[in-house]
Amino acid sequence: MVPGKWTLPRKTLTNRLLLFGLGLLAAKLLTSSAFCGRAFSLEAESIALVDSTGFEEGDILLRQGNSFISTLIVKAFPEAEGMSHCGILVQERGDWKVIHSISGSISASDGIRIEGLQSFVSKAYLGNIRHVKPAFQIEPTLLGEKARYYLNQHSAFDHDFDLDTRDRLYCSELIRAVYLDAGAEDVFIYKNIAGKELVDLCSFFESRYWH
Repeated sequence: MVPGKWTLPRKTLTNRLLLFGLGLLAAKLLTSSAFCGRAFSLEAESIALVDSTGFEEGDILLRQGNSFISTLIVKAFPEAEGMSHCGILVQERGDWKVIHSISGSISASDGIRIEGLQSFVSKAYLGNIRHVKPAFQIEPTLLGEKARYYLNQHSAFDHDFDLDTRDRLYCSELIRAVYLDAGAEDVFIYKNIAGKELVDLCSFFESRYWH
Protein backbone atom coordinates (compact mmCIF):
# COMPACT_ATOMS: atom_id res chain seq x y z
CA MET A 1 0.00 0.00 0.00
CA VAL A 2 1.31 3.44 -0.92
CA PRO A 3 1.81 5.56 2.24
CA GLY A 4 -1.01 8.00 2.70
CA LYS A 5 -3.19 6.29 0.09
CA TRP A 6 -6.23 4.40 1.38
CA THR A 7 -7.55 1.45 -0.64
CA LEU A 8 -10.43 -0.96 -0.13
CA PRO A 9 -9.62 -4.66 0.39
CA ARG A 10 -10.40 -6.64 -2.79
CA LYS A 11 -13.19 -8.64 -1.10
CA THR A 12 -14.87 -5.46 0.16
CA LEU A 13 -14.59 -3.86 -3.26
CA THR A 14 -16.12 -6.91 -4.95
CA ASN A 15 -19.02 -6.92 -2.51
CA ARG A 16 -19.64 -3.23 -3.11
CA LEU A 17 -19.64 -3.73 -6.87
CA LEU A 18 -22.23 -6.48 -6.52
CA LEU A 19 -24.34 -4.33 -4.22
CA PHE A 20 -23.98 -1.47 -6.69
CA GLY A 21 -25.31 -3.70 -9.47
CA LEU A 22 -28.26 -4.77 -7.35
CA GLY A 23 -28.77 -1.15 -6.32
CA LEU A 24 -29.08 -0.10 -9.93
CA LEU A 25 -31.64 -2.85 -10.42
CA ALA A 26 -33.54 -1.68 -7.33
CA ALA A 27 -33.56 1.91 -8.56
CA LYS A 28 -34.91 0.84 -11.92
CA LEU A 29 -37.56 -1.28 -10.23
CA LEU A 30 -38.64 1.43 -7.81
CA THR A 31 -39.14 3.92 -10.61
CA SER A 32 -40.96 1.54 -12.94
CA SER A 33 -44.71 1.93 -13.42
CA ALA A 34 -45.20 -1.76 -12.71
CA PHE A 35 -43.88 -1.32 -9.18
CA CYS A 36 -45.40 2.04 -8.24
CA GLY A 37 -47.67 1.76 -5.23
CA ARG A 38 -46.59 -1.78 -4.29
CA ALA A 39 -45.36 -2.44 -0.76
CA PHE A 40 -41.83 -3.60 -0.06
CA SER A 41 -43.29 -6.83 1.32
CA LEU A 42 -45.95 -8.80 -0.47
CA GLU A 43 -48.49 -10.91 1.36
CA ALA A 44 -49.41 -14.28 -0.06
CA GLU A 45 -52.93 -14.27 -1.44
CA SER A 46 -53.45 -18.00 -1.84
CA ILE A 47 -52.18 -21.29 -0.44
CA ALA A 48 -49.82 -23.37 -2.56
CA LEU A 49 -51.05 -26.90 -3.21
CA VAL A 50 -48.30 -29.40 -3.96
CA ASP A 51 -48.81 -33.02 -5.03
CA SER A 52 -46.07 -34.98 -3.30
CA THR A 53 -46.91 -38.33 -4.91
CA GLY A 54 -44.24 -37.81 -7.58
CA PHE A 55 -41.53 -36.63 -5.19
CA GLU A 56 -38.08 -38.22 -5.09
CA GLU A 57 -35.11 -37.17 -3.01
CA GLY A 58 -33.09 -34.59 -4.87
CA ASP A 59 -36.09 -33.09 -6.66
CA ILE A 60 -36.23 -29.31 -6.59
CA LEU A 61 -38.94 -26.96 -5.40
CA LEU A 62 -38.98 -23.43 -6.79
CA ARG A 63 -41.11 -20.68 -5.30
CA GLN A 64 -41.89 -17.03 -5.79
CA GLY A 65 -41.09 -15.27 -2.56
CA ASN A 66 -43.18 -12.57 -0.89
CA SER A 67 -40.46 -10.05 0.00
CA PHE A 68 -38.99 -7.00 -1.68
CA ILE A 69 -35.74 -8.93 -2.21
CA SER A 70 -37.73 -11.63 -3.99
CA THR A 71 -39.17 -8.98 -6.28
CA LEU A 72 -35.65 -7.80 -7.12
CA ILE A 73 -34.56 -11.35 -7.91
CA VAL A 74 -37.55 -11.87 -10.21
CA LYS A 75 -36.66 -8.66 -12.06
CA ALA A 76 -32.97 -9.65 -12.29
CA PHE A 77 -33.77 -13.09 -13.73
CA PRO A 78 -36.83 -12.51 -15.95
CA GLU A 79 -36.63 -15.88 -17.71
CA ALA A 80 -37.16 -17.80 -14.45
CA GLU A 81 -40.95 -17.45 -14.71
CA GLY A 82 -41.35 -15.49 -11.49
CA MET A 83 -39.30 -17.84 -9.32
CA SER A 84 -36.97 -16.28 -6.74
CA HIS A 85 -35.97 -19.12 -4.41
CA CYS A 86 -35.30 -22.86 -4.51
CA GLY A 87 -34.64 -25.84 -2.29
CA ILE A 88 -33.99 -29.57 -2.56
CA LEU A 89 -36.36 -32.27 -1.34
CA VAL A 90 -35.39 -34.94 1.20
CA GLN A 91 -37.48 -37.38 3.20
CA GLU A 92 -37.15 -37.54 6.97
CA ARG A 93 -39.04 -40.24 8.90
CA GLY A 94 -41.70 -40.44 6.21
CA ASP A 95 -42.18 -36.68 5.89
CA TRP A 96 -40.99 -34.53 2.99
CA LYS A 97 -38.77 -31.61 3.88
CA VAL A 98 -36.79 -28.99 1.99
CA ILE A 99 -33.11 -28.15 2.45
CA HIS A 100 -32.38 -24.59 1.32
CA SER A 101 -30.26 -21.53 2.06
CA ILE A 102 -31.43 -18.04 3.03
CA SER A 103 -29.51 -14.92 3.97
CA GLY A 104 -29.61 -13.83 7.60
CA SER A 105 -30.52 -10.36 6.37
CA ILE A 106 -34.06 -11.58 5.58
CA SER A 107 -34.27 -14.53 7.98
CA ALA A 108 -33.84 -15.24 11.67
CA SER A 109 -30.77 -17.36 10.87
CA ASP A 110 -28.15 -17.35 8.12
CA GLY A 111 -27.41 -20.15 5.69
CA ILE A 112 -28.60 -23.67 5.09
CA ARG A 113 -31.54 -25.07 7.02
CA ILE A 114 -34.16 -27.81 6.73
CA GLU A 115 -37.84 -26.90 6.68
CA GLY A 116 -41.08 -28.84 6.53
CA LEU A 117 -42.75 -29.04 3.12
CA GLN A 118 -45.91 -27.16 4.08
CA SER A 119 -43.92 -24.44 5.83
CA PHE A 120 -41.76 -23.97 2.73
CA VAL A 121 -44.63 -23.78 0.27
CA SER A 122 -46.72 -21.54 2.55
CA LYS A 123 -44.23 -18.73 1.90
CA ALA A 124 -44.90 -18.75 -1.85
CA TYR A 125 -46.50 -15.56 -3.16
CA LEU A 126 -49.83 -16.33 -4.84
CA GLY A 127 -49.13 -20.02 -4.30
CA ASN A 128 -46.51 -19.91 -7.06
CA ILE A 129 -44.58 -23.17 -6.63
CA ARG A 130 -42.87 -25.40 -9.21
CA HIS A 131 -41.75 -29.01 -8.71
CA VAL A 132 -38.73 -29.84 -10.90
CA LYS A 133 -37.17 -33.25 -11.61
CA PRO A 134 -33.91 -34.01 -13.43
CA ALA A 135 -34.44 -35.32 -16.96
CA PHE A 136 -31.02 -37.03 -16.85
CA GLN A 137 -29.91 -40.15 -15.02
CA ILE A 138 -28.81 -39.50 -11.44
CA GLU A 139 -29.28 -41.40 -8.19
CA PRO A 140 -31.95 -39.75 -5.96
CA THR A 141 -30.55 -41.21 -2.72
CA LEU A 142 -27.10 -39.80 -3.57
CA LEU A 143 -28.62 -36.36 -4.12
CA GLY A 144 -30.28 -36.63 -0.70
CA GLU A 145 -26.98 -37.61 0.90
CA LYS A 146 -25.15 -34.66 -0.66
CA ALA A 147 -27.88 -32.24 0.43
CA ARG A 148 -27.69 -33.54 4.00
CA TYR A 149 -23.91 -33.18 3.90
CA TYR A 150 -24.15 -29.43 3.35
CA LEU A 151 -26.91 -29.19 5.96
CA ASN A 152 -24.68 -30.95 8.50
CA GLN A 153 -21.81 -28.63 7.62
CA HIS A 154 -24.00 -25.71 8.74
CA SER A 155 -22.87 -23.87 5.61
CA ALA A 156 -23.46 -20.12 5.74
CA PHE A 157 -25.19 -18.10 3.04
CA ASP A 158 -22.76 -17.02 0.34
CA HIS A 159 -22.87 -13.23 0.59
CA ASP A 160 -19.87 -13.05 -1.76
CA PHE A 161 -21.73 -15.00 -4.47
CA ASP A 162 -18.55 -16.94 -5.19
CA LEU A 163 -19.09 -20.18 -7.12
CA ASP A 164 -15.55 -21.35 -6.33
CA THR A 165 -16.30 -21.89 -2.64
CA ARG A 166 -18.39 -24.63 -1.00
CA ASP A 167 -18.35 -23.50 2.63
CA ARG A 168 -20.88 -20.75 1.83
CA LEU A 169 -23.80 -21.27 -0.56
CA TYR A 170 -26.80 -19.28 -1.77
CA CYS A 171 -29.98 -21.13 -2.75
CA SER A 172 -29.37 -22.04 -6.41
CA GLU A 173 -25.65 -22.45 -5.71
CA LEU A 174 -26.58 -25.13 -3.16
CA ILE A 175 -28.60 -27.02 -5.79
CA ARG A 176 -25.67 -26.77 -8.21
CA ALA A 177 -23.20 -28.05 -5.58
CA VAL A 178 -25.41 -31.02 -4.67
CA TYR A 179 -25.92 -32.08 -8.29
CA LEU A 180 -22.28 -31.64 -9.31
CA ASP A 181 -21.11 -33.55 -6.23
CA ALA A 182 -23.53 -36.35 -7.15
CA GLY A 183 -21.93 -36.65 -10.59
CA ALA A 184 -24.18 -34.53 -12.78
CA GLU A 185 -22.78 -32.52 -15.66
CA ASP A 186 -22.82 -28.74 -15.31
CA VAL A 187 -26.17 -28.08 -17.01
CA PHE A 188 -26.74 -24.79 -15.21
CA ILE A 189 -27.21 -21.39 -16.84
CA TYR A 190 -25.25 -18.43 -15.52
CA LYS A 191 -25.84 -14.69 -15.59
CA ASN A 192 -23.23 -12.02 -14.96
CA ILE A 193 -24.29 -9.28 -12.54
CA ALA A 194 -21.70 -6.72 -11.43
CA GLY A 195 -18.88 -9.03 -12.47
CA LYS A 196 -20.25 -12.08 -10.64
CA GLU A 197 -21.41 -15.26 -12.39
CA LEU A 198 -24.69 -16.24 -10.70
CA VAL A 199 -26.72 -19.41 -11.15
CA ASP A 200 -29.85 -18.32 -12.99
CA LEU A 201 -33.10 -19.95 -11.83
CA CYS A 202 -34.10 -20.14 -15.49
CA SER A 203 -31.73 -23.15 -15.55
CA PHE A 204 -34.58 -25.29 -14.26
CA PHE A 205 -36.83 -24.41 -17.19
CA GLU A 206 -34.44 -25.89 -19.75
CA SER A 207 -36.47 -28.90 -20.93
CA ARG A 208 -33.41 -30.84 -22.13
CA TYR A 209 -32.30 -31.28 -18.52
CA TRP A 210 -35.32 -30.80 -16.27
CA HIS A 211 -38.98 -31.84 -16.14
